[in-house]
Order: sequence, then structure tokens, then C-alpha cells
Amino acid sequence: MTELRIRQAVRALLVTPDQHILLVRFEFPDATVWSLPGGGIDPGETHLEALHRELIEEVGLHDPVVGAHVWNREHIIPHEDGLWDGQQDRYYVVEATERFEPTPALSWEQLRAERLHELRWWHLDDIESATTDGTVALFQIEHEVRSMTHPMFRRPLVNRNPQQSAMHYRPGCDPFIVPGAR
Repeated sequence: MTELRIRQAVRALLVTPDQHILLVRFEFPDATVWSLPGGGIDPGETHLEALHRELIEEVGLHDPVVGAHVWNREHIIPHEDGLWDGQQDRYYVVEATERFEPTPALSWEQLRAERLHELRWWHLDDIESATTDGTVALFQIEHEVRSMTHPMFRRPLVNRNPQQSAMHYRPGCDPFIVPGAR
């Protein structure tokens, strides 16, 4: 059996104190996908170097304060270019003291060539009530942010399980133990 070619990537969770989160909209031939800013790691880059580069390119954010690595997500889906069978994203919290107008370093022509079509601040309540009208549900992002910010569920981010992935994630659950581990 052939080993899967998994692209390594990083994502930034920019969330403000008033519970707004910056998302990017990707347009694919068969789906609209809202995601966190970020992208693939270039050869020779560390995760944090790639995150800093992606934030400049997509958001125009220079010298951000990068916090904890809070989540991993691996998804198996062939990329259109045929180079990858899936992607593994590492998610980091990035300090956002307030909403700002994103000013990407890349032109909109360059961003659209990467299928990125919009940058928008969403309030968590808007994410929670978003329908699945052809877009990928935003529940997982909303759940992760709420679990970090809701007073009843507040806990230090350093205690989050970075081994959690989409492969064993269940809506409404936030396991701290990797399945199969004792």
C-alpha cells in the first residue's frame, strides 16, 4: 500500500476579547470552505516561521504575538494539483486585541489563485447560527473558541490536547486523552 502524501500546514486562531474570529473563505469547484488564516509550510521553514509568513501574506499582520499550539487536524482529501493526498494543520492562538482591517501582502489576484476569496471577522454567535448552504459547517471552530472563552468552560490553553485531530473529534466533546492511550 502506498503511503499518503500529507502536506504540513499551520493555521492562526485570531480571536478578540469580544469574541470575534478572523476567517478566510476558500472557493473550490465543489464547495465553499471557511477556515482560519494560514497555509502550507515551505521547505526549510519551521511551523512558526510558516505561520508568520502566512499571516503577512494573507492578513498583513507583521510581528504577531503567537501563543499556544492548541489543536491538530488531519484531513484526507486529494489536492487539486495532485501533489498531496491530504493535509495536517497545526493551530496556534494569535493575539488579537481588537478587530482590524486585514491588508494582505499578496494581491487579490494572487490570493484568488490560491482559492482565497474573502477575509471576514465573524462573531461566535454568527458562526454558531451559520447554516450549511453548501459551506462546510463551522461548528468545530466555534466549539474550540467557546471552550477557550466561555466562563463555565475556561481552562488554560496549555492543558489542551494537541494530539486531538479531526479523525477522532466528536462534536460537543473535547477529549484530553488520545483515543487508545491509557
